[in-house]
Amino acid sequence: MDRNTVKAALISVLKEVQALSGEVCPPIVDATKPIDDLPKFDSKVWPVAFGLVGLKLGVDVPVDVNVFRQEHTKIPNTIEQTVTAILKAILAKASAAALAPAAVPAPAMTAEVVV
Repeated sequence: MDRNTVKAALISVLKEVQALSGEVCPPIVDATKPIDDLPKFDSKVWPVAFGLVGLKLGVDVPVDVNVFRQEHTKIPNTIEQTVTAILKAILAKASAAALAPAAVPAPAMTAEVVV
């Protein structure tokens, strides 16, 4: 998955979220910080936005990861930093899924007939 595809999906979703929230969406550029620059873009909105980005990209994303803030800080990410965080989260989720043990079906229960 390339940066431009992720960036286009992110910007599209941010615009959709703002419209659905009834908020005006300012122009979104590389330096835009959604948490600071988009009205009412808060902790109730970002997990939904990230999930929608995953849907738009057709990938499973870990919605418990806040890609809109720098890891282990409260510093908001720019669009470019958010794209990097999304790519990192997608890769981490895919790697974890690849390393997870395959589900083994439980043996079928059979009843023995005693005569």
